[in-house]
Amino acid sequence: MIKILIKYFLFFCLFGLGFGQIDYSEIQEILTANCTSCHGNAGGLNLSSYTNLINGGNSGPVITPYDHTTSELYIRITLLESSSSDMPPSGSLVQSEIDLIAKW
Repeated sequence: MIKILIKYFLFFCLFGLGFGQIDYSEIQEILTANCTSCHGNAGGLNLSSYTNLINGGNSGPVITPYDHTTSELYIRITLLESSSSDMPPSGSLVQSEIDLIAKW
């Protein structure tokens, strides 16, 4: 797991310098406001920090670098509210928040 994290970190450092960056703090604000009440310090998936998000949860990774459409996080936040797997369960994120997460 550490080797994978190091690989992603180096990839981001080497290739991310030429692209517009989104400050992760913007993403954390969205997660804190909408997700950490369920996915905070309890078991499973913990979205209370960057490290926890990147580590994933009991079912594995939730982020696919450079391919938001296959990231579990993106899939869950874009499901219809009528879906039992829609996140957050209290209602959808606004489109600008979804777009920001996709760009990140």
